[in-house]
Amino acid sequence: IDKECIYMPWGTDLLPYEIDENIKNLESFEVKNISNFIGMPLQHNVDLKDALKKYNIEYECYGGTFNKNSERNKSIEDNMKLIQESIIAPALQTQWQKDNHYIPCRIFKNISYGKMGVTNSETVYNLFNKKIIYSDNIEEIVDKSLEFDKRDDKFSIIKELMIEVRD
Repeated sequence: IDKECIYMPWGTDLLPYEIDENIKNLESFEVKNISNFIGMPLQHNVDLKDALKKYNIEYECYGGTFNKNSERNKSIEDNMKLIQESIIAPALQTQWQKDNHYIPCRIFKNISYGKMGVTNSETVYNLFNKKIIYSDNIEEIVDKSLEFDKRDDKFSIIKELMIEVRD
């Protein structure tokens, strides 16, 4: 049978009441001039790092190791704090993932932590009814994300997305 399915038992590591807590504190996160990434870095991360350099935004990568004792590993709490302090927290995907309509957990995590959804996947963009930032071009993603950060209504938009992920 040819069917398209999304199997998503729970896309974030936060429970609904924890997302509510982040909604309450959304405007008080200490955002720094950095973009933190937790996971296995691939070519799109190198491209992101290069695009961020043009704006003097630092890029840091954590995790992405199979060594459970690595200092690069972060707890859920640390992961959330690192994303919350990021000026941009995109959920970027490989070409294969985009071609195969893969939906990553990272987009749900980053939104539940209180960041604007940012993706290079049209499938993810459509899943969120085009309410998140999307471009297949990473430099454009950075530009659009920094423009979004200047908007007066950014917190209400993020809050709406957080509620959607929570529910």
